[in-house]
Amino acid sequence: MTILRISLLSLIYICSGLTLQAARIPDAHNFTKGRLSNGLTYFIQQNSNPEKKTELRLVVNAGSALEEDSQRGLAHFLEHMAFSGTRDFPGKLLIDTLQSIGVSFGKELNAYTSFDETVYYLPIPSDHLSLGMQILANWAFYLTLTEESIDRERGVILEEMRLGKGSRTRLQEQYMPVLFKGSPYAYQFPIGTQEVIQNFQPEELRKFYKKWYSPQNMAVIIVGDIHPEEAEKKLRQYMCQDMPNKATKFERPAYYPEKQKGGTVVIATDPEKRNCSVEVCYKHPAKRIRTTKAYKEFLIDKLYASLLTDRLEALKDSSSIYFSDADIAYSPHFRFIDTYSLFATCDPKDVLPVLDLLVKEKERAKIFGFLPSELERHKQKLQAKYQRWYNERSKTASDHFADNYQVSFLLDQPEPGIQWEYEFIRDNLAHISAKDIQKAAYRYSSVSDYVITIVGPEETDFEYPTTDQLLSFTESTTKPGIKPYQEEEGIKSLMTVIPAKGTIVKEEFIDSLNLIKWNLSNGLNVILLKTDYKDNEILFRSTAEGGYSNVAETDIMSAVNATRIQDESGVNGLTNLQLKQLMTGKDLAITQSISFYHESMWGRSAPSDLTSLFQLIHLYHVSPYFKENAFLKLIRKDKLTYSYLKQTPESCFNYYVDSIMNQGDFRKSPWPLPECLDQVDLKKSASIYESRFGNCAGFTFIFVGNIPEDKIRDLTETYLCSLPVDPAAKPGYKAPQTDKALPEAHYFRKGKEDKATVKVRFVKPGVKKEAESENFTAFVDILNNRLFSVLRLEMSGIYGVHVSGKTPDTMLPYYSLNLDFGCDPARAEILLERMNQEISQLWKDGPTQDEVERYKEKSRIGLQSAQRSNANSLSMIFKAVRNKQLPATFNTLLSRIEEITPESIQKNAAAFLNPQEGISFIHLPE
Repeated sequence: MTILRISLLSLIYICSGLTLQAARIPDAHNFTKGRLSNGLTYFIQQNSNPEKKTELRLVVNAGSALEEDSQRGLAHFLEHMAFSGTRDFPGKLLIDTLQSIGVSFGKELNAYTSFDETVYYLPIPSDHLSLGMQILANWAFYLTLTEESIDRERGVILEEMRLGKGSRTRLQEQYMPVLFKGSPYAYQFPIGTQEVIQNFQPEELRKFYKKWYSPQNMAVIIVGDIHPEEAEKKLRQYMCQDMPNKATKFERPAYYPEKQKGGTVVIATDPEKRNCSVEVCYKHPAKRIRTTKAYKEFLIDKLYASLLTDRLEALKDSSSIYFSDADIAYSPHFRFIDTYSLFATCDPKDVLPVLDLLVKEKERAKIFGFLPSELERHKQKLQAKYQRWYNERSKTASDHFADNYQVSFLLDQPEPGIQWEYEFIRDNLAHISAKDIQKAAYRYSSVSDYVITIVGPEETDFEYPTTDQLLSFTESTTKPGIKPYQEEEGIKSLMTVIPAKGTIVKEEFIDSLNLIKWNLSNGLNVILLKTDYKDNEILFRSTAEGGYSNVAETDIMSAVNATRIQDESGVNGLTNLQLKQLMTGKDLAITQSISFYHESMWGRSAPSDLTSLFQLIHLYHVSPYFKENAFLKLIRKDKLTYSYLKQTPESCFNYYVDSIMNQGDFRKSPWPLPECLDQVDLKKSASIYESRFGNCAGFTFIFVGNIPEDKIRDLTETYLCSLPVDPAAKPGYKAPQTDKALPEAHYFRKGKEDKATVKVRFVKPGVKKEAESENFTAFVDILNNRLFSVLRLEMSGIYGVHVSGKTPDTMLPYYSLNLDFGCDPARAEILLERMNQEISQLWKDGPTQDEVERYKEKSRIGLQSAQRSNANSLSMIFKAVRNKQLPATFNTLLSRIEEITPESIQKNAAAFLNPQEGISFIHLPE
């Protein structure tokens, strides 16, 4: 059981006064859990969100931690082989078969391997459940593992390994052996070793498969729009007969690092690293949440982390020592290890003072505990979250249920469902005292086995602290100067004066789209779409033309960061911390941005919190807050965060590509380089924000979800009709330009790792036409499948290829096609040549009928799934508003899909692409 999300059903638990008995947590009644005669575990649940879809998973309780030295990387290699040939689906027939019914490899059909498990994902149309179960059985028991397919996949794995080379991997290889010494987690990374991947004998892979892909070590999860009895029947049909891997009696080993007496220090450095992180990690045996007592401890863990997070946020504002991304929390780490960690990122020279701050904050919690007002606020936040999940329990997506059952199997925990969890919290949260949480703080750091990890740059103008210095900060039992925590006085309301109402001067109902459109007395527009997709969700977006396209180049960075400074500061004179306290227990969020051609807001709210959302929308327009301390904190954080941008080979290459594609126009790609961040001016940012949001001319506000129409009408008249509007004074935007870089090859050399990155860019001016756009989208998808098939499956030259495209819109009138892959530097040219051949062939001859039918089936299913989604509906309306048109209906979108043919794609190809105009970028090592 986990809180990834939710399930259903209730239970009777035992409470005696304030003492919670250790009663066993039950499983919910809304799913079936069982075990076949061969030992395989299964979970089955009927759930119609999304309709006509079923989430299938094969969960294997085996990962890289179980490998022998001669098998390093073979758990992950097996995962790849599941898509490279099985008894019933030889070669690439499995991928082709699934694509023919609309299931895409990578996006939906996927898998992962970790230290502890391997999981295969197969979301499938419900009317193909038999096919899905056949595939799961083939993965579990019938991988062919031929020498030919194994040798072909070696190249793919080596390319995946090559992609992972870099600063992060080099640093992990330094600190993981110290942090988890004596366990496989120290060095048995899932990707394995190059020596093993290149040289292992096929029999080693078959040996691992036979041993660990045993029925008693696996689970099948079936959640979706199915009949449970029929699903169980098919499960038994495919997973019970003639199993080659018999259920053998063995115990899945548990791994725990060697116990150290006292603290250990590791300092990991790398030449590409620029900022620094400091962490104190106390290691604990992992908890299992099987009883009501354990569940109460789980809630205490969550409350403790939430309380300390708020304190650290306040400390970041008040402290003269700068740090960011700070965290003090108890949490799961690996299958058998939990950790209590003190963590922060900082400037390398501030390691000792930041460590001192973290330890003092931990000690403050131990010595003085937490204030009743703090605890009550965080209880409200926790209860509101569970209330939200409980209210939406009938509309929870299938993949979230599958997540829960996956964890239930792997950790051998019950899955009680959201109703039990909600009722438990409702009846027991009040009994968790500040003393309970204070005691937990003692427990977390009382163990003597801990590691201090410093991760930072290799070359510095100072020396890192010594082991003795670092240990002295954590081993000292007394910390002078620690005082009880004090809170700022709470704020009671967002607004003290309610604005004068305006009116809705025109109302229009667009029947074909079920949209309501209002024209307001101040000239603004509102669009409403009332849905029943989720009971507790209203999503919001607003947009207007403007942006920073016409801002002076010296002010670009001030414009780009204007909304970020406002977000960090608060609103209406309230700090962020005061705002968070005021919004405790409410389900809402709001933010805003200024892009090249637009200014926008977006947010969400529960229907019960709609008034607060409208007040915040109003205040973000008329009463922004630009606090100097928040500004300085943001710039300091960005300088640390983005200090790598001109250091790592990857970021330097991306910067180079952007510069070429944008013809050196900084305003089109304003990177947050340290010297650019120095250009940000607080007063200029406030002025630009005011010019874009303070004058609301041109804004359209869109609301989608479970809208209470009478309430939102009143809120609109109060908070939107009262916004200031002056069309004559609103700054315009700079007309878009379609200049493009010349088609040629660019070579870039940086870095020591033996890897290359290839990027190809196509840009062609165009005007948005629906027929061309639909055919372009199909062209991009089919090209992606072809390149994957050729470059990976046929040539074993890449791990993956990313193909994306963009169609023209009002502000950016051009088609763009982007292609990216990583590879061996020695093969970069030949792979690029083959890519260009495939592009030219598809452009010249068009796709096959089979390719088109696969694309159309996937699009039909995707359209059907997206139909009942507030987020998708909002996105469609938002894009239509920006293009000054109405969104298309479901039937219109479906008819556009049906009109696509091989001939239409080939006929329209010249409108969006010229194969001779590709711009190639090749990143090679020095």
